[in-house]
Amino acid sequence: MHLDEFKSKVFPLKNKLFRFARWFLHTNEDAEDMVQEVFVKLWTSRDNWQKYTSLEAVAMQMTKNMCLNKMKATKASMIDIGGQNLPDPLVAPDKELEMSHTVDLLLHIINLLPPQQRLVIQLREVEELELEEIAQIAGLTLNNVRATLSIARRRVREMYLNYERNEGG
Repeated sequence: MHLDEFKSKVFPLKNKLFRFARWFLHTNEDAEDMVQEVFVKLWTSRDNWQKYTSLEAVAMQMTKNMCLNKMKATKASMIDIGGQNLPDPLVAPDKELEMSHTVDLLLHIINLLPPQQRLVIQLREVEELELEEIAQIAGLTLNNVRATLSIARRRVREMYLNYERNEGG
């Protein structure tokens, strides 16, 4: 494999890998370092790529494993899912505040889920990966991914509705 092929296949994954690493590691700097480490690892293993059906899934799996190893080494904890929400000029400020509150609440609820449910819902709803890719990354069967995602969605919905009822929503 040549550098041009590497650039065309791996570099487009940079933003997705960064968001995924950021979800685990808290800081942009750590996430950037992790993506660079994943790129180095992918480059050194480039001769083995033909045995994988999805290079993206392999890169995500590497990122997850390397982040977990780093977290174990530094005894860090997982962070809230979420990015930086930019204001939408077409949305009224009061509606934007309400939407921001709802997003914050949902992110908080998702963060309360058990780690496996949190990972699966992050990969599906935020990273928009296919179920097969999630199964490969999470080390689950396709049926387990479906069941875990269903349970996670139901729990998020129940907790959100419970909050709305108790707060007078």
